[in-house]
Amino acid sequence: VILFEVGYGHWGYGASNYQVAGKRVAGDKVRRAGIHLNPIMRRDPDVWQMALMDLTGGSVVFYNTRARVERADMAKDVAYA
Repeated sequence: VILFEVGYGHWGYGASNYQVAGKRVAGDKVRRAGIHLNPIMRRDPDVWQMALMDLTGGSVVFYNTRARVERADMAKDVAYA
C-alpha cells in the first residue's frame, strides 16, 4: 500500500506564476511543495487524458492507480534543504 495526502500540493492557489493586466505575479514555492495527485492518476485507455471514473460514485478513481515502488538511494536521490 502506498499512501499520501490527496489535498497537499497544488498548481493553482497562488503556487504558479500568472499575469494580471500584463503584470507578472510570482507563485509561492511553499504552496507548490508537496505531492499533487493529478499527474499520476490512472488514465482511461479509451478516452485521451481522461482519468478513470468510479461508476458508483461518479468521481475520479483514487484507489485504482497502479504504482511501481523502487528503493531510493538516499545519498543520490534525496536533496536536503
